Amino acid sequence: MITGNRSYPGIMILLCLLTLSSISAEGRPNIIFFLSDDQNAGFMGCAGHPILKTPIMDQLAREGVRFDNMFVTTSICAASRASILTGLYERTHRYTFGTPPLQPQFAMNSYPAVLKRAGYRTGFVGKLGVGIPEPERKEMFDSIVTLNRSPYFKKQPDGSLRHLSEITGDTAIEFLKNCKKEQPFCLSVSFNAPHAEDNDKENPYPWPKAMDGLYDDVDIPAPRLSEPAIFESQPEFLKKSLNRERWFWRWDTPEKYQRNVRAYYRMISGIDNVMGRVLKEAEKLGFADSTVVIFSGDNGYYKGQRGFAGKWSHYEESLRVPLIIYDPRSKQAVTNRVASHTALNLDIPATILSYSGAQIPQTYHGRSLQGLVEGTETAEWRKDFFCEHLMNHPAIPKYEGIRDERFVYARYFQQQPVFEFLHDLKTDPDQLKNLASSPEYIDVLWAMRKRCDEARDSLGGEFKPHPSKARNTNPNPPEKPAQLKTVTGPSGRAFEFNRASMRAGQVPALGTTESFSWSFWVKLNPDSPRAGVIIGNRGNGDAMQFMKFTSHGVQFYNTSKNFLKITKELPVGRWTHVALVKDGTSLRYYLDGKQTAQATLSFDMPELPLLIGGDPSADEYISGAIDELRVYNRSLNESEVARLTENEAVAEGLYLYHAVDNVQSGRLIPQSK
Repeated sequence: MITGNRSYPGIMILLCLLTLSSISAEGRPNIIFFLSDDQNAGFMGCAGHPILKTPIMDQLAREGVRFDNMFVTTSICAASRASILTGLYERTHRYTFGTPPLQPQFAMNSYPAVLKRAGYRTGFVGKLGVGIPEPERKEMFDSIVTLNRSPYFKKQPDGSLRHLSEITGDTAIEFLKNCKKEQPFCLSVSFNAPHAEDNDKENPYPWPKAMDGLYDDVDIPAPRLSEPAIFESQPEFLKKSLNRERWFWRWDTPEKYQRNVRAYYRMISGIDNVMGRVLKEAEKLGFADSTVVIFSGDNGYYKGQRGFAGKWSHYEESLRVPLIIYDPRSKQAVTNRVASHTALNLDIPATILSYSGAQIPQTYHGRSLQGLVEGTETAEWRKDFFCEHLMNHPAIPKYEGIRDERFVYARYFQQQPVFEFLHDLKTDPDQLKNLASSPEYIDVLWAMRKRCDEARDSLGGEFKPHPSKARNTNPNPPEKPAQLKTVTGPSGRAFEFNRASMRAGQVPALGTTESFSWSFWVKLNPDSPRAGVIIGNRGNGDAMQFMKFTSHGVQFYNTSKNFLKITKELPVGRWTHVALVKDGTSLRYYLDGKQTAQATLSFDMPELPLLIGGDPSADEYISGAIDELRVYNRSLNESEVARLTENEAVAEGLYLYHAVDNVQSGRLIPQSK
């Protein structure tokens, strides 16, 4: 069992300080990111827990920085882990349980994908928790080994049983052994523990054998905020929610509570033990002095507080999680600190990329915490954040809200009537009083409502069921010419699109040996979403068959095993000519008449409707203007592409043409020749 006397990182920090001068100032650090599942921020010794033994977490905190105001923006593993990968709120990435896989453009901007393109060796071990098709996984990870519970104990080749946390550590160590000092690595170690085995009501927290006997002699005190009156003060929809249902599974009798809390604590200590093994191996292999270590959790946990189990709702126990960042290269003056700045799960990918020196995508909603760790941050920090829960589950009510430095506002918007919470953390840090109906707080309530609306609308707008939930209700995307404006374009007049789209007929099925060409002018506004579809098509809303041009290239997707992406950033604020030529299996991509990329399209594409300005079924719109869309049923040569950039007509093989003067009575007229 790991104890507080382990050498990592206590003694190791001294070695790091001695060898720091030998590390190149231009060298990029390795990164190990540990993530636990269902661990409240207070469940660590370094956070003041009087019982839990977490010596490795505690030493990392002593030699690094612990954030005591760290929150997730959605308290459920699927959505939170998607946010940790992408740096986006759930309202934007729209991934949670029961939705289609993470959209390719979000996966391709995830921190492992950016690191891999920047030359890092990227590894993942453990619970992924996010649906990501195989093509994007390959772009994200050099090595990925997903491990899931149910059951936690896995039979080994010799017939013995080994706990999943230990297997996770074994696999992480194997990754480290295959790393080389000349290439930096980022290893994400994602635990299933201490998440309960939900289908096991008798033994929901099966701990590793190394933790046998731990906490047997401890009398576990009742949870704070467990008085019956606190539960009774909740509205009926929370009293009948999954939070209460699972309370009966785990905490409803004193005997069950004592047994299960001890087991739950052993699960956390088991994680700590495995972290120590992995870090000791990093030290043994000579990586320790240049390896940044991050530890966090994917969501909070009630563990009986308020008469609840689970997470999902707006209270502190659900949203607040641990975060420790340890950089062995840091000066002693900036270690052993507790940072009070509000940190979010959205900040983790930006922080990882910041340490690596890779460029942080502009789409990220989070910010790097490196400056706060090093004490060099000078920019004004966030004062509030948006939080939400959008999963479709009959026993988990959806909500959206705002938490700032003093007040918490939550709106359970599907209740009839809408139910609001308002808490004053200054006078009521335990959130026991709902002030939403208090006359003296009416101005605060209105201000928080407004702030919540602003944040919601900037991230994706009012909640709508995921496109997949209504995929067959309206197979043809709406034509919205009435919402379009005209601006000056290369041909004279062009359409300006802003969350509007237009359908332009069908693109025929494209076989691997057939040829086709696309040509258009586009002027993207600086605020246009990267995922916005300039032109594209999708089969009756089917997210598994599409082609689309966006601000960062073109993608073809036909089932999860057939995926092609050409990545080329488009400029903003000026007209750019884009052309893609398919010559059999060969693709040539042109910007302003010059070939900038090529690829091979080795699979067929079905006949699909062509969209201009956005894809309503995926909520992917541009902000900008489009002019002179031409589609040819043959491959254009370089001189023909150059002629199009000079506004010279190329008529042969023109299958479809779109411009302002080609739209009559709100409908596009395809041109077939």
